[in-house]
This record gives sequence, structure tokens and C-alpha cells, in this order.
Amino acid sequence: MAIIPPKRLALLLDNADQLYCHYMPHIKDGGLFVPTQEALEFHENVVIQVSLQSENKKILVPGIVVWITPPNHARGGVGVRFAGEQKATVKRYIETLIGKRLLSPNPNLVPVY
Repeated sequence: MAIIPPKRLALLLDNADQLYCHYMPHIKDGGLFVPTQEALEFHENVVIQVSLQSENKKILVPGIVVWITPPNHARGGVGVRFAGEQKATVKRYIETLIGKRLLSPNPNLVPVY
């Protein structure tokens, strides 16, 4: 039986404000909303390449699809829960970057999901 590699998704963000708008803190272990038109299934394994321009960083984030935007929603996409051995490290890194925004939300920064 062949092992199917996880699908790769890309999330290109300009800055920490955009990261905050894609972050899903209510998901256990943390998660990100990734806009996509790709057909994915609940519990499907994926890898997100997150490119954060302001930090000049790219990170690979393994995850599991736990949210699928309804078909009639204006912005299609999926919510991906962090998974794998580094999930706590990924969550900590992202929350460090957006920390001030989590503690004192800006009403102009709204989630994209």
C-alpha cells in the first residue's frame, strides 16, 4: 500500500496583523485559516507553507483539517489544527508574533474565516 503524502497549502502573509486575522486560537493546539479552493476532507493531513514577509520567514506547519468553510461562504478555505511533534513550538512562535493583538484586540483586525 502506497503512502500518500499530505497535500501542501500555501499561506502568504505580509505581516503579523494578517497572521492574527488567520490565526484560530479557539482550536485546540492552535490553528490557521487557509483560503483555498482545493477540495479537502475533514481530518485530512496537510502541510501549510506559511510565508511571513515582514519576518522574512517561511515555516512548514503540519496540520489536520478541522474546519471547512460552507460552499455558500464568500471566502472558501479550511481551518487547520496544528499537528505533529512541533505543534506546541509552532503555536508558541505564532502567539509570540501576534501576542499583543491577542491581549488587546484591534477592532479593525477581524478574522478572515
